[in-house]
Amino acid sequence: MQDSEATCDVGQSSSKVGNKLSVTLVTGLQSSGKSSLLKHTFANRDGLRVRALVNKLFSESSIDTDLNVFSGAPGMDSEVMLRDGCICCSGRVDLLVELMQLAKQGGLDHLIIEASSMALPLPIAELFRSAPKSHEGVKRRHAKELNEFADLDTVVCVVDGTCILEQLQGSRCIPKEDSAARLVDAVEFADIIVLNKCDLISETQAIEAQHLLKVLNPEAGVFPVAHGMVPTYEILGRGKYMWEELGVKQPTRKWLEQAHQMSQSASLRTLFSSSCSCCEAPSAANTLQEQTQFGITQFVYRRARPFHPKRLAEVINTGLPFPLAALRMKGTAWICSQLLHSAAWSSVGTQIDIKIGRPWWATIPSTQWPVETLQQLKDAQVVTSQGEWVDSNCMDRKTQIQVISKDLEVAEIERCLDKLLLTEAEFSSGASTWVSFQDELLPVWSFPVSGDVLCLCVKSGQENILQALCMQKADVNARSTCDGKCALHVAAAEDRASAARSLLTWRADVNSAAEASLTPLHFASSREMVDLLLENAANPSLVDSKGCTPLHFATSCGRLEATATLLACRAHVDPLVYSSETHLRLVEMTNHEHSSSIDRFIGC
Repeated sequence: MQDSEATCDVGQSSSKVGNKLSVTLVTGLQSSGKSSLLKHTFANRDGLRVRALVNKLFSESSIDTDLNVFSGAPGMDSEVMLRDGCICCSGRVDLLVELMQLAKQGGLDHLIIEASSMALPLPIAELFRSAPKSHEGVKRRHAKELNEFADLDTVVCVVDGTCILEQLQGSRCIPKEDSAARLVDAVEFADIIVLNKCDLISETQAIEAQHLLKVLNPEAGVFPVAHGMVPTYEILGRGKYMWEELGVKQPTRKWLEQAHQMSQSASLRTLFSSSCSCCEAPSAANTLQEQTQFGITQFVYRRARPFHPKRLAEVINTGLPFPLAALRMKGTAWICSQLLHSAAWSSVGTQIDIKIGRPWWATIPSTQWPVETLQQLKDAQVVTSQGEWVDSNCMDRKTQIQVISKDLEVAEIERCLDKLLLTEAEFSSGASTWVSFQDELLPVWSFPVSGDVLCLCVKSGQENILQALCMQKADVNARSTCDGKCALHVAAAEDRASAARSLLTWRADVNSAAEASLTPLHFASSREMVDLLLENAANPSLVDSKGCTPLHFATSCGRLEATATLLACRAHVDPLVYSSETHLRLVEMTNHEHSSSIDRFIGC
């Protein structure tokens, strides 16, 4: 990494963010014109004190010699070398240390970071909102301190206008097979997109490229230019001006705020620890209709039927069965063998990348949902106004992928994707069959199934999902975080005999004690449930923390069937609870509608 600086004797600029150093991040592929943009910015900095941190990899040429004209200010080192590595991964900690030093020493109005051609903007932006994992002795608190001294004001992506379509289609770009995906990541995360080298293309081509970029990132400003000649005020301090003067938040500012809010919730931080906002479906996906302009079509592919893992794996190996005109696909996919999490689908050209996405809301107790989630599900007509699932089978499981294509019919793309879905017969067979489908390329994501998930499956009647999770070796004795219950406790309390049989088949502990030492037999209310538990060696003599046996519980709660069944199995009627109450005394005290019948049973 090289460090270049330009200074002058003018007072601090008003575009400095309060007392924080204003930072601009510049991204883009090799030869897109990032160095030209920096050169123009330094030449037209209007007296601002600006420094540039430039990250170059071995495969890239060093920074333009002309940029050194703006280095070497009196009393300042003209160049600082950091160890080799891309600042979004191996060189990230070095970047953090350098940022801290520059931000703390002061004397600058702006800092420009030029990332390498292979860098992803998201990991760099994360430095400004939360601490990365400890790495090479750098403590997490350092990143928290960075928030006090520096502010990520604007993210700029520079695009080569002469080959943007070819780069997205993967047929003409730097010799890295994932460069098209990196270009799209940079475009979608930008506040400003510089469409460079427009002097080398026709006006029609420039307009078409602008439209494509606006489709990929509707919120970003697109500037068609030559030689990186973008007005300096659009590069330095733009985010602060947009917010304070116009009341408009740039995409990066909104992302940082949302990421900060997400990090405040410990439960959500656990749930989403393996995913990030850039993997989510576009916010407009629920309302976007098919649109076509300049031969570029965008629409949302929606299906309430999951993908077959084997068919999808074959596509990942061989590429999507589309012409190269299918430029971009991004969103949430439902893969039948992945029961708990959605899949984050991202493809550029024919290359497809699928990673773990967010958990399905159907597998998370509603008490743990973010406050806005219920309303969002209602707005999407996934949940009724009473809070019930509209589709009790699929719930919120569905595929929703935004597609951007050029000169390709929507029906053709839909036909190709539909071939990857389960057939009607496969879909009808249920989740317990789905988990048996071959899934070599996309093995079950190795996350332990919590007791909360299993209990929720039982309570909400997702017995097919429960059985499938058991087949995937979930711990059937995992406990709920709120009351210590296992799924078998819930099955007994909800009188779900089918779920109880599945759990017992997979060796659920029939005498497991929840809070207050309550066993599943304490919760049983029907003859069928009591018989099922007793057949599987439930002990009717176990007592809770108050000394109550299951028979004490059944009599005091007025569970007529449970009382009769326990007595028929010769449950003891003599033991006293810790307060020396007999069964008859408990019946008399509760005075419920079945008191006389239970009194008669016990008397006999």
